[in-house]
Amino acid sequence: MHSTLVAAFLLGVLITMVSFTKRQTYGLAISFTGDSSANFRKNTISPNYSSYLARWLPTLYYLMRGPKILLQTYTTGVAFVVATPGAHYVHFSSDAHIRELKEAPSEVLSLHALSKDMFLPQYTMNGLEVHDTMSGNGNLHTRVFRVILSSHLPALCCPLARVITEFFTQEFHAAKHSSDLVHMPGFSMAKRVMTATSALVFFGPKLAADSEFLKAALAYPEDLFFTAEILRLTPACLHSILAPLLMRNHRASSTLVKYLTPVVKVRLARSRDADTGLSNHEQTKEIDCIQFFVDVNSHKDVWTAEKIVQVLLGTWFAAIHQPALTLVYALQDLCDHEEYVPLLQEELARGQYFDPLGQVSEAHLASLIDNTPLLDAFLKESSRLHPSDAISVRRKVLKDFTFTDGTQLYPGDVACVPSQAIMRDETWYAESKTFSPSRFLFNESDMKEAPCSHYRTRNSFTDTDIAYPFWGLGRHSCPGRFYASCVLKLVVAHVLTHYDISSNCTSDSGQWTYRSSILPTSTFAIRKRKM
Repeated sequence: MHSTLVAAFLLGVLITMVSFTKRQTYGLAISFTGDSSANFRKNTISPNYSSYLARWLPTLYYLMRGPKILLQTYTTGVAFVVATPGAHYVHFSSDAHIRELKEAPSEVLSLHALSKDMFLPQYTMNGLEVHDTMSGNGNLHTRVFRVILSSHLPALCCPLARVITEFFTQEFHAAKHSSDLVHMPGFSMAKRVMTATSALVFFGPKLAADSEFLKAALAYPEDLFFTAEILRLTPACLHSILAPLLMRNHRASSTLVKYLTPVVKVRLARSRDADTGLSNHEQTKEIDCIQFFVDVNSHKDVWTAEKIVQVLLGTWFAAIHQPALTLVYALQDLCDHEEYVPLLQEELARGQYFDPLGQVSEAHLASLIDNTPLLDAFLKESSRLHPSDAISVRRKVLKDFTFTDGTQLYPGDVACVPSQAIMRDETWYAESKTFSPSRFLFNESDMKEAPCSHYRTRNSFTDTDIAYPFWGLGRHSCPGRFYASCVLKLVVAHVLTHYDISSNCTSDSGQWTYRSSILPTSTFAIRKRKM
């Protein structure tokens, strides 16, 4: 993925320099003022660039230093504008602005319209048609991930734990130089383990065990990201020519479609036969997302097999990319803050967590994962200090929009929340740059003295609020966050229980940025623990 982003960045440099216009320069020439006569956007500020490159090529500089620009420009509660390739991003951090942003109708401020611009699904997601408004897209995928998948997590915990155990066993088996120590590039390892676990949940055990399918499932998110990024930086007239080349002739997506389409067709036919009484015998339904989408098809608006496959591909990227980045930072924080390792191990031991290959009940493992307040707080603190993206709650502006205080948005703008800056703001978090999971627990005494049985969750990892917009906010907050939290806890619990881990860097030094993304470069040394 890092080489992919380097290639995208270099091409972005070339295209941005060629397409740079006076309008983009003007967009970053905003001075702080509340007077609309002196500022084309009322009540906003902009970055105060000192370098020659930033002043003359601000959109190029954003590609290189996006998160740094946002942290330096951020002032609590003050809106600010940053020019990026293709759009002005207007960042809001006050309660009032964020509330209006969340509640604005999708016909005016649209997440789906922005998703179309960012991922160009007609080229990267097998022709998936995405409408600008929420009503045009429906809410079936939200129901599947937020409600149905979440309700099946207790039954999925044991199968997921087995996949995780088998993954690390295979990694050690494949290591040539040592049987009890492996060195793993963090992001690469995290993508593979998330692909293995999510393939089971999305597509079922048969497809998840197929090596050709799993290889395509691993490659597809990177193909999608690289292709979408290059297309965003090139003229629309070239997209149909470039897309097949960048997607490697759609090799990964074509493989996924080849495997998924017949499975979905069979499931749909079986479901419709059952609904019409043509099937005379009951069959046990599979517990996976294919089946969930089949089950939620209404008689009034039935999705075809092609549509279901497109939606599965459309959500697959989110299921792999963000959780993988979050996992790397969580493991890195275990290395950076070793004092929490024995506390976390004690919490897991108290719950009698051990190798789940047939040795623990489904109900017990699910209950354990739900009742690990310190692990939950650790993951939340890790994601607070080390998010994988510096902004969230993105909305494309489709029509002129004016906030109550007079702040204006124009069509083509992107309204968003500077989540990294908010989560490091002393207004919200005392000693905000200090790693302290105890801030999310009721027992904030010395954690080394308090027994783990006394930990109680104050704010959970999956909660959403203005001070923690990691999962987004409002009706568009991440519907799959409960599943993501479950998998992350299972992986971290497995590592804590079975391995000792160290890193070649720290969370702050082992990263690089592209646009607003914050990408880890850690390599982990993982050694089997002596039990």
